[in-house]
Amino acid sequence: MWKTAQSNGINIINNKELLGNTLLERLKFLTENLENHRLNNFIGAMLLHHSIASTKYMARWIEAKNRG
Repeated sequence: MWKTAQSNGINIINNKELLGNTLLERLKFLTENLENHRLNNFIGAMLLHHSIASTKYMARWIEAKNRG
């Protein structure tokens, strides 16, 4: 049973025609609705916020270190 499921999973993952078309359709949809996607992308906004915050605090730490 495991080998059958594993084989099916590998076939699905490697089905470039099916997955490629799905990916291209999704990318086209997101490109056309980018502003709305960004407004509703909570996780992305949270990651961006923390990335910016970490850069700010790293810059402060470097300045303090260089002051000596």
